[in-house]
Amino acid sequence: MKPGKKGLLVMGLRLVTLVLLMDFFLAGTALAALVDNSDGTVTDTVTCLMWQQASMDIDNNGTADIMTWQQALAESEDLELPLGGYSDWRLPNIVELLSIVDYSRYNPAIDPSLFPDTISSGGHGYWLSTTDVRYTYYARGMSFDEGSDFYDYKSNSHYVRAVRGGQCGSFGDLGHFAFDNISGTPAPGACFPVKLTAFNSAGQVDTQFNGRVSLSTNFGSVSPTSVVFSNGTVDESCVTIDTEGAGQQLIAGGYGRSGKSHPFSVVGDGSCRGDYLKVFSQADVVVTLSDYARTQLPCQKTVQVLRPVMHGMQKNSGQKGHTR
Repeated sequence: MKPGKKGLLVMGLRLVTLVLLMDFFLAGTALAALVDNSDGTVTDTVTCLMWQQASMDIDNNGTADIMTWQQALAESEDLELPLGGYSDWRLPNIVELLSIVDYSRYNPAIDPSLFPDTISSGGHGYWLSTTDVRYTYYARGMSFDEGSDFYDYKSNSHYVRAVRGGQCGSFGDLGHFAFDNISGTPAPGACFPVKLTAFNSAGQVDTQFNGRVSLSTNFGSVSPTSVVFSNGTVDESCVTIDTEGAGQQLIAGGYGRSGKSHPFSVVGDGSCRGDYLKVFSQADVVVTLSDYARTQLPCQKTVQVLRPVMHGMQKNSGQKGHTR
């Protein structure tokens, strides 16, 4: 786990929290506004944010589960709580999760009567929706031992507490992202266009929204891993996914908003799955075609042999070797 500039940063975050929540404290305390709804949710009557009371338990065995950041996004969006109730849950951002941190407590730095199963030890924190702007393979998280933030690889695992936006208060419903339908069936490693639109809580296009948000997929790897909105929209001409399969979905998240595409299929023609390609230089290097295609070439392309092919094979320096 990579600390998020602990020390001064923790102090700075606490100061920012005090400023952001000043109106709460003038009214008494923000934490006093938290209400147990007795249905697995907790409502903040000041911000109108509704919280998942228990940490995410995807196998329903009574124990909180750790998961990767992409899994956390998907599980939050698939949550229905209470049963038959709300389905617009998502991962919180840093400001939202800070609003339920209680700095008068330690290990856990949260009210245990309202959030009794909060994990504050063992090296795992709680995922946030925020991707590191510079290192997009990192996402932000919160540790409830003392209420400090951190960054960690998205492929690592942490706990999840989902949130949904209300209709009043300082945060409210922050809106969502919507994907245009993805046409056709792209091949692994092949470019396809993606368009995203940001909507506000009233369901209108948010033309004031600008910024970089994360891009991921429910399985496999996607490139690029982030996109930049301008005036509420982004048109990315070349998005690639490295893994074949039906039911693929792209997921966008950031600034307290999220959204995912309709399911689509990534289909190859069989020529780039399970085969091998040899690249000859000083030594033989063997890579799978799918790996090579992801970084260099689409399927069915040819490659230049860089050195004469030895090992009893006819020398063919300067000739093109087909990948089939």
